[in-house]
Amino acid sequence: MSRETLASKLRQAAKMAGLKTYFTGQPCCRGHICERRVSTTTCVECSKYHKRRPETRQKDRDYYHATADARKERRAAYNKKNSAIITAKAVKWQRDNPEKRRQIRKKWAQANKEKLLIKDRNRKAKKQAAEGTHSTADIQFIRAAQGDKCAYCRQRLRGKYHVDHIVALANGGSNRRSNLQITCASCNTSKGAKDPIDFAQSRGRLL
Repeated sequence: MSRETLASKLRQAAKMAGLKTYFTGQPCCRGHICERRVSTTTCVECSKYHKRRPETRQKDRDYYHATADARKERRAAYNKKNSAIITAKAVKWQRDNPEKRRQIRKKWAQANKEKLLIKDRNRKAKKQAAEGTHSTADIQFIRAAQGDKCAYCRQRLRGKYHVDHIVALANGGSNRRSNLQITCASCNTSKGAKDPIDFAQSRGRLL
């Protein structure tokens, strides 16, 4: 067993036991042979050194940010090399923790309602063979352009809006940003698949 693997197992065991430190018997990068902290893997002596030397902590922060790209590349290479193992572990965890999985999915869905709505609209548009897709950035652009007001009644929406296809998908309209607008629930329900000009005239928006 390699040193890294042994250290990882010892740290995991200490973490499960609720301990704050663990001992590997191996020197750290500065040569200290002492206990290491579970939270950071830094040895106790190095932690004291960092506490005494604020400028050292800043150097470490600078080094951390300067090497971010290299770490990202190493992580991507590792994930690619071990994709089968990572996938198998993820599947096993999901199978062994169904309740936690449901909680995580529910929490994510609550925090990403707009993304789910966009995904659903794109799916329905694709099913109807409509051209194009749109993203969260597209909806934010439209909201800003309309001043967060309904395209027809000009009511302030305060974040509670419907995304309407100006030319309905059923009438050959696209699913691109250029064919989208935001409306209140009432206007969107009333419009349905009607011609946008005819509907706007019925609402007194066009002559």
